[in-house]
Amino acid sequence: MTSVLESTLREGTLNAETLRALAARTALNLVEIRAQPSTAAPAAAGAVPVFWKDLLWLPDVRDFADARLLGERLRRLGLDPGRPTVLYGEHRQYGFYARWALRHAGLRPVFVLERPEQLAAALPAPAPHLAPPPIDEGPAPRRALRQEVLAALGRRDVQIVDARSREEYDGWRVSPPGGHDHGAERAGHIPGARHLHYLDFLDAHGQLRPDDELHARADAAGLRADLPVIAYCRLSHRASLLVFVLQERLGYADVRLYDGSWTEWGSSVGSPIAHHRPSPPP
Repeated sequence: MTSVLESTLREGTLNAETLRALAARTALNLVEIRAQPSTAAPAAAGAVPVFWKDLLWLPDVRDFADARLLGERLRRLGLDPGRPTVLYGEHRQYGFYARWALRHAGLRPVFVLERPEQLAAALPAPAPHLAPPPIDEGPAPRRALRQEVLAALGRRDVQIVDARSREEYDGWRVSPPGGHDHGAERAGHIPGARHLHYLDFLDAHGQLRPDDELHARADAAGLRADLPVIAYCRLSHRASLLVFVLQERLGYADVRLYDGSWTEWGSSVGSPIAHHRPSPPP
């Protein structure tokens, strides 16, 4: 990590070792993004837990908080919005979703922590004689609205990608298997969307696969790096992981997150829906 910090640290993911090396150079925010409100201890020592909606969404509108409100919420958590922020999710995708939302609002740099359970002790205080490393903030996040997705239907020069489970894509469910089926009026997928389950980018331990394996899975889904991509899922949590991989690990030039995702599309008047039900789900 020393050689990385001596040159330019690229925004993206950190592990416990690289996080400690960065913390020795600059003060950080360490945040656990929770799927549900909870008082349980965070997985990583020294992390501040927060329910994802309480940090990222507006209270009365289905939209993201802006930089001012995010800054206020971070300060209420005892954090400094001017510092680099390191996130991880109680479920894997939540860290990437929060990172996308913070960066979209202009709060940068933001990292995602791999294997937070390996951070068994609190981070060290920065050494006063060490200067913070330069950080390459990478490409800015881009958002797609429903009207843009509608305009992309039937176009061969735009790739729409569905990050949900096969059961959701085929139209058997509107939410992930294993829980209460809720979140939209109708099941199915956006016409013409390719299926690439976000779990295909993770290994057996829930960590991102090596780049060559990520390339292979994107290629198997028929994706091309030279064409624009619009990614969606149900709430855009899972799709945000796809956006990160395609844009920041694989170098796709134009990747947008349709954050309305299936909760909007599957309940909107006038949104066309496709089904693919070759056999009942297992």
